[in-house]
Amino acid sequence: MPARDALWTPVPGQRTVTLNLRQMGAWSPPRLSGVAFNRYLAFNVRPDEVVVGATLKLGYDYSPALLPDLSHLVVALNGSNVALVSTPQQGRNLGNLREIPIDPALFRDRNELLLGFIGHYTRFCEDPFHSSLWMTISDRTRLELAVAPARPGIVDLKQAHLLFLQKDSPDPQTIPVVFGGASGFGTYKAAGIVASWLGAESGARNTDFRVVNGQLPPTNAIVMVKSGENVAGIGGGQSTTISLRPNPANPDAKLLVLSGADDNALQRAARALALT
Repeated sequence: MPARDALWTPVPGQRTVTLNLRQMGAWSPPRLSGVAFNRYLAFNVRPDEVVVGATLKLGYDYSPALLPDLSHLVVALNGSNVALVSTPQQGRNLGNLREIPIDPALFRDRNELLLGFIGHYTRFCEDPFHSSLWMTISDRTRLELAVAPARPGIVDLKQAHLLFLQKDSPDPQTIPVVFGGASGFGTYKAAGIVASWLGAESGARNTDFRVVNGQLPPTNAIVMVKSGENVAGIGGGQSTTISLRPNPANPDAKLLVLSGADDNALQRAARALALT
């Protein structure tokens, strides 16, 4: 049974990811106040994908007392300015929405989006905490990312858990576990060790392990095969191995393969993986 689509489920070719304020760490619409106020939003890009296009759809409202020529919002990504949003008189309290393109080259695996408010209500002596100095970022705000598979993606076993988990995502994690044949207690014990390892890596987020028998889902997946077993050309051997391989069912997906002669060998591989 194929695993359902989730944030960490790869799909063929390019796809679109849409992040709202909550997914970037803002549990309520940010209110920016005072003469100068910075709000940072954080999000990750999967290490096996690259951003090829990005647009910030920014919804905002601001105080009618702001001086248009002295007040603005700075939008920056990872320390590089991408836009300066003005506060014209005709845009006050009207549910403003602006689309801001962002250079894909500015994105990293871990990203920080800055919303920096500069506000003034008078040209002379002013109270930096005056109640008229405010801008609100509305919950209509979205960051739309066009992403494509990275080449070669994740190749280091120390990063293998990142194929399945995104620690900063609030979304549940769906992880397919593929068995090569009739599995017994020993194989399930090995799978349990791997599940415990990934569960510890996922923190407090829900992790859903889906059992798949004898076939490969078109996603990143964990495959456990013993000598004499074969799943779509992925076979077990006499030696105990852990490897990362392309998924024959989807060239943009990868398999974390544990193989060995018997159940004991699979358990050794699982323990070694957990200690990597």
